[in-house]
Amino acid sequence: MTDLPPDNALTEAPTPVARPSWRSSLAQVQNQFPILQTFILVALVAIASVTIDGFTQIGSVRSTLLLASILGVGAVGQTLVVLLGGIDLSVPAIISAANLFLSELLAKFHWPVVPAIAVILVLGFAVGALSGYVSHRFSVQPLIVTLGVGAVVSGVVIWLTSSSANLPANPPGWLTNFSSAGGQTFNVGIPPIVIFWVVLAVVMHLVLRRTVFGRRIYFTGANPVAARLAHVNTLRVWTITFAVSGAFAALTGMILVGFSGSGDPSIGDEYLFTTLAAVIVGGTSFRGARGSYWHTAMGALIVTVLTTILIGNGLSSAGEQIAYGIVVFLLAGAYGRDRMVRDRI
Repeated sequence: MTDLPPDNALTEAPTPVARPSWRSSLAQVQNQFPILQTFILVALVAIASVTIDGFTQIGSVRSTLLLASILGVGAVGQTLVVLLGGIDLSVPAIISAANLFLSELLAKFHWPVVPAIAVILVLGFAVGALSGYVSHRFSVQPLIVTLGVGAVVSGVVIWLTSSSANLPANPPGWLTNFSSAGGQTFNVGIPPIVIFWVVLAVVMHLVLRRTVFGRRIYFTGANPVAARLAHVNTLRVWTITFAVSGAFAALTGMILVGFSGSGDPSIGDEYLFTTLAAVIVGGTSFRGARGSYWHTAMGALIVTVLTTILIGNGLSSAGEQIAYGIVVFLLAGAYGRDRMVRDRI
């Protein structure tokens, strides 16, 4: 005879499923959309409007968007690398290298601009791929590898160009129009690079959220061991991601040729800190797999407006660096309190 369950087992209510707290829900939304950064940006714009005369004028707004766009393009690769849990310190060296090489090819060797740009993009892609491959293949911290690669790139560029000073570039008119505050898009007073950056932000969002490669970046950054067990070629992911970072750094250097009109061996130096600041302020965590390029785009706007406020109120270069350092330190500490994604899945 089959034993029947006790009567109370038939009437006992099932154990309720715990619902996520409002903090957890808010954190999930923030991970998808930079809500907090939007509020910060609005507050900074309000402060700049009050403390800086003419900040809201068309010319000032155009210049702010231009600088944020250049920073945003330069931070694309850094965002992808950070999502993997790495860091790319070769970005400033590649920016300076591309800036000098394009100037040299245009002014000295009279290359057509399109082949020159293509060659430099390929070189940037190759340098980045080397960093990613070596770092993953030999299990070396990417910080060390990219720092070494950046030093080699800087030395090679100065040796090949035989110059440590600015070089005249003679950029074509369309490149100057593309990356200058006075540039126009279809006779509208918006620099073309701003439109390019908006399109780029949409494309990067779709790539990261809607493509196999984007999902593999998040998967590898969250848990590389689990990614390998799921048959993700993590070596390929690292190599391609760092290669893309190198290509976008090279693109930024060439954009700066149109912006400044010359090649400068130190033009990329400031982009080491500002690209990292844009990523951190935007909310992309160095622990990997949390954040998006939209976060970095918002971070680029915040960093640019903050810089404008600091300079506009007479803060020295040293004071500016101190302020940046404090902001990055506080935000990095806040992100460091989170558990790693691999511990939450």
